[in-house]
Parts: sequence; C-alpha cells; structure tokens
Amino acid sequence: MAEDLRAARRKLPDQPDVIDRLRGKVLGSGSDDYRAEALKVMVIFAGAAEKPFLERISKEDPSQAVRYEASRALVDLGG
Repeated sequence: MAEDLRAARRKLPDQPDVIDRLRGKVLGSGSDDYRAEALKVMVIFAGAAEKPFLERISKEDPSQAVRYEASRALVDLGG
C-alpha cells in the first residue's frame, strides 16, 4: 500500500501521524525483524525527510539488522 501511494505521488491524510508511529516502532522494544520492517515502511512513506533519523539509527541502534536497514535506506536515498 505504501509503495502504491508513493508511486501515485499521493499521501495518506494522516501521514505525519503514521510516520511518527512507525518511528516509535523502530525505536520500540519489538523484535529486530519487526523494527527493521517498520523502518523500511517508514522510509517508503517519508523518504529523504527522515535522513537525520536514519543516520542516527544507522550508528546508534543496538541491533545490527536495524542499523543495516537504516544504512541501506540512506544509500538508496542517495546519502
């Protein structure tokens, strides 16, 4: 759904709230796989607007999987 909205250049009506919730899931206490998946979805919705958050996560998150996804997203976003 997120990729379809992005391809259509449309946003969810409450997109900032969705991004905030996803950011909370990334920082939360769920499994590493769950947190990494939340990060992927957040990047689909937010894109380059989340670069500072991604940079912080790529350096500071205790999970290698989450750090990897943040680093990969930064590369994909050109940063």
